[in-house]
Amino acid sequence: MDSKNKKIIFTVSDRQKEDFKIRLQYDGLTQATFFRAVMAGYLDKDGDMMNFLNTFKENNGIHNKEQRKKVL
Repeated sequence: MDSKNKKIIFTVSDRQKEDFKIRLQYDGLTQATFFRAVMAGYLDKDGDMMNFLNTFKENNGIHNKEQRKKVL
């Protein structure tokens, strides 16, 4: 198995990037630390993360209520 690290890239608006960097600085986090923490919470099915995602899905019409229950 290849143990080489991979990059994950996506785009955001200039304003989102600026606001994000300001919030990270306020919280004393780097972008890498933030995204690794979010990824770990998601992969570990952390209860707070799953509740956040369930609310996000509901508010954005992703999956129906029955499908969201199955994911938990």
